[in-house]
Amino acid sequence: MARSKGGAGPGDPMAQAIASLARCDRTVLEMRRLLRRKGHAPAAIDGVIERLLRMRYLDDRAYAGRYAAWAVSRKGLGRAAVRARLAARGVEREAIDAGLAAGFGPAGEMEALRRALSDVHGPLDRAGARRLAARLARRGFPEDMIREALARRREDPDEPLPDEGETRR
Repeated sequence: MARSKGGAGPGDPMAQAIASLARCDRTVLEMRRLLRRKGHAPAAIDGVIERLLRMRYLDDRAYAGRYAAWAVSRKGLGRAAVRARLAARGVEREAIDAGLAAGFGPAGEMEALRRALSDVHGPLDRAGARRLAARLARRGFPEDMIREALARRREDPDEPLPDEGETRR
């Protein structure tokens, strides 16, 4: 089926970029890679990226904040894991730092840890505690937070984790 003269054809990089953003959020690097895979010239890609940035359709800082909030609420990931995933998506360090601050908020990492532990029930033996510690480390939680969570679980397997700022008794 032919398109009208003014319509965006399937080879239009801007139309492809907007269609892609309608499906899911992307970073600048991810968009650049997508358009390159579709066979667009570097100059055309640069123009589209520039235009999308001006329109604020692409914004790595905002993306980092949304991703961090999602990672806390849905995936139970710690800061280190979120930082690594954002860096792999091409987000710059300053944008990652801002995104982590926005996405994690004051009690975000503890909330993420609670989520990560929500499927762990009952007492843990030594091997189970080691497996849990390794799993939490892979999810990006700091060692001291993991030790604290495991110590609380040993004392009382059904006791919830403390709120941010609450100390152990």
